[in-house]
Amino acid sequence: MRKSKIYLAVVIMTIMTGVCGCNFIGKWNINNTEKEEKTEVQVHRMPTEEELQILEGCNLSSDYMKQIKEEGMSLTVQSFVDTARIMLDYLEQKYGEQFVVAGGSPADMWTSDFMIFAKATTGEHKGERFECYYKLDEDAGKRYCEDGYFALVEQPVMEQYFQQVAEESGSQFKVTVCLTGNVRKDWTKEISIEDIKELIREKELQLGLSCFASPNMTDEDFGQEANNLEQMLEDTGFSMQCSMMRLLSDDIFNEISTYQDFSNVCNRVNPAEDIWDLQYNVSLNYK
Repeated sequence: MRKSKIYLAVVIMTIMTGVCGCNFIGKWNINNTEKEEKTEVQVHRMPTEEELQILEGCNLSSDYMKQIKEEGMSLTVQSFVDTARIMLDYLEQKYGEQFVVAGGSPADMWTSDFMIFAKATTGEHKGERFECYYKLDEDAGKRYCEDGYFALVEQPVMEQYFQQVAEESGSQFKVTVCLTGNVRKDWTKEISIEDIKELIREKELQLGLSCFASPNMTDEDFGQEANNLEQMLEDTGFSMQCSMMRLLSDDIFNEISTYQDFSNVCNRVNPAEDIWDLQYNVSLNYK
């Protein structure tokens, strides 16, 4: 296998799941050295019903939600729900539909490109999940919103394209695609595969492939088929990160049809050693 080795030891992956958990809350204390005593600063406040709905959209544990309801929200959690509301307003104004939070984390509040997932509950996009970004314009010193709906729409198209590439390579890998990012242009025409390739090259979109072999594939066949697939993927000209894995369970193999399915499995099954036992990672067409 060119330039890389098949790793028999499992490499723990960082998975972009479709749903992120919110996991920060705490009390802040200030140590008053002059008085030689600790004074608790009252920064918590109780959430409104709307704020509770936003937090519940993050799939919080029942214990965590109980803590918030009893103790109130910390400053970070307050900032999270306030910002999430700004992003929901942006989506509702842009698309004329209602949205609810479907993932996000207060821990990411202070990053330059904060993001939540939001799901449409009405209208043309009902049931579809959007990525919404709260970005920082460093030159202007201002925040603004953008959404990554374009990538979500095109992801199934790309999965079909790369599955066909895998079949043409003669491999038996099942291919899923994670396409993320936001497009700053208005697309009023049907976009082509070459257009998407250019957007990835310009780093407006990011492409990741996760490819799965069934448990009955031998080590030798895995190595040969991974090598053949790598060559075919490189020939497409797409810049991408690709991970090929042999799964341990037929049930998991049959369950996975999309990247979201894989993300759900990784959220449910722990540790990762219970998901796959053979893995090959490769970066292609990056300059």
